[in-house]
Amino acid sequence: MNYTEIKLKARQRAEEMHNEWLQEHFHGMKVSEAEIEEARFVEDPEQDYAGDLKRKLLLGELQPDEVEDSLTFILYKTLQDKTYDEWRNPELILREQSRAFAVPQEQGNTDRFSKHIEDFLGDKKATKKKLQKNSLDAYRDTFALFVDVMGDVVLSELTYKDGTAFRDQLMLVPTHRKKRKEYKDKSVAELIAMNIERSKCMSDRTISEHLMYLNAYLSWVVTAGVMRSNPFEKVTIEVAKNPYTPYTAEDLNTLFRSPLFVPGSQYFKRWARRSNWWLVTLAVFTGARISELLQLTTDDLIEKDGVLGFSMLDEEETKRLKSDAARRFVPVHHQLKVLGVEEYVEQLGQGLLLPAIPHGARKVGENASKWYNERYRETYLQGFKEQRKVFHSFRHTFIQESLRRNVDLLKLQAMVGHEPEQMKATKSYAGEQFNRFDANTLAEQMELVQFDGLRLEGLDWKSIGKE
Repeated sequence: MNYTEIKLKARQRAEEMHNEWLQEHFHGMKVSEAEIEEARFVEDPEQDYAGDLKRKLLLGELQPDEVEDSLTFILYKTLQDKTYDEWRNPELILREQSRAFAVPQEQGNTDRFSKHIEDFLGDKKATKKKLQKNSLDAYRDTFALFVDVMGDVVLSELTYKDGTAFRDQLMLVPTHRKKRKEYKDKSVAELIAMNIERSKCMSDRTISEHLMYLNAYLSWVVTAGVMRSNPFEKVTIEVAKNPYTPYTAEDLNTLFRSPLFVPGSQYFKRWARRSNWWLVTLAVFTGARISELLQLTTDDLIEKDGVLGFSMLDEEETKRLKSDAARRFVPVHHQLKVLGVEEYVEQLGQGLLLPAIPHGARKVGENASKWYNERYRETYLQGFKEQRKVFHSFRHTFIQESLRRNVDLLKLQAMVGHEPEQMKATKSYAGEQFNRFDANTLAEQMELVQFDGLRLEGLDWKSIGKE
């Protein structure tokens, strides 16, 4: 690859990283007022790292295979600084001669929206080796939706107003339009014409995700030289922060006294499975993602340095964990030992830890999530839906309770598999220590996590006759 190609690739990747950063910022990744005010004037490990890369680039100290990654990070930090400057000084935006409103941008280029999609997705796969099929499918769903709503338009004729029109149209498109009987035989135009009430239509978060995927594609098209600028770059929608509410100890008591956990109940006798019983219980006391729990096998319950824990490692191709930071050792909370997790695993023998829960076709945890959020919660946990308490709330609950109990932040990140940046501690700051906490140190932190007032007496998974 020559230097011109390296520059184009680095710019594309930097713009994607910048767009992802913007999405996180506007989805509730909070930045304090001090950080906003002093972002350019305080010591920033990432900024120092970018500066060091610049120096090495100028002095020719980088290896050939390091140039693209280094230039990408430098450009990403430059874009981030430019955005901070615009937010501090909005007049900079007004002075900018934006081409996003120009109609048309390039009379000579007649490439249609759909023409470059497969090239874009192929490049995404080449750039991100761990990109999963469900991520690619999400891009394709967005692009198909765009064509349904706007048509297979000429790329160079797209304008900012097209972007806002697409966003506004999505507010009128109902959720599950391809599954629900009253919607599935209708075109998007027909659904929009039905003027369905807003509460039954796509959420702001879903619309924001569609805009994010579109922005990634159009930024790539700009890099490829098909368009001069991305007209959708400034098209956004405000998303409510903190969409999931954590559970209180009283909520957990309500949960553990619901029919799945009551041996005398009709549900317990007819429908309860040990896999569902342990899925919920493990989520409460590990803070793990639903997909991570479903991928655990009985061999993943191990002893390390005398500490019993779950080995959540991305070692087999069948395991699809969210990030490199998700490779971790999670000590078994003492309450799980009291409830008999070791005996449960021993009785299972070889295989999946939660064998009765089928993995989803697109996402490992989609079936389990639907079982809890759409069926069990709806029927037996009244009020939880209105309070935005979902399965993922178990993870929020564990993290918040850990912080309330003064669990060390870096050690908590190591246990729950957060990337350090997600909780405002950069890898540059954490260094290699992030993944090197010994098992006993993590176990000490795990035991700090307690739920005041939680009552678990009488719970008995062994009374359930089905896996």
